[in-house]
Amino acid sequence: MDIDSFLLNAHAFEGILIEKYQTKLPLFFLLDGNALEFKIVNGKRRVIRFFGPNQFIFRLNSAHEIEILNRSGIITLPYGKVIKLFRKHPEIVEIHRKVKRDYLRKKELFETERRKKNTIERYFDLMERQPWVFRIAEPADIASYLNISLTQYERMTEVN
Repeated sequence: MDIDSFLLNAHAFEGILIEKYQTKLPLFFLLDGNALEFKIVNGKRRVIRFFGPNQFIFRLNSAHEIEILNRSGIITLPYGKVIKLFRKHPEIVEIHRKVKRDYLRKKELFETERRKKNTIERYFDLMERQPWVFRIAEPADIASYLNISLTQYERMTEVN
């Protein structure tokens, strides 16, 4: 598979991209637009993280779902083609492992830093790293990500 045929797999999408417990997932690449990963805890939506343009979309827990927040260009490489690509080009397996290791390392570092920070620090961290979230995501999703109630978030962001 060459780059041109890979790009031909691009399509516009909006809504739930990956449902919980779905297996044998394709490889997704977000060309433009935005997405979030969430899980349902005690009947409430708990936002785990946000994705921006030019990012691979990984779901590491089968109980999580991925939602595309706005009409987005997505490249989809079906699961079967990923497996064929790995078999045909063993060197890609090592690249995949490295990308996944790097991703997991960054995620663990981010989670460790996030646990050490208070709500205000997490808010400013999100504002610095992913400012688009405040323009696109629902306030309830941002509050969930910050692990505070919507009322607390609204008070925190009130302009006096």
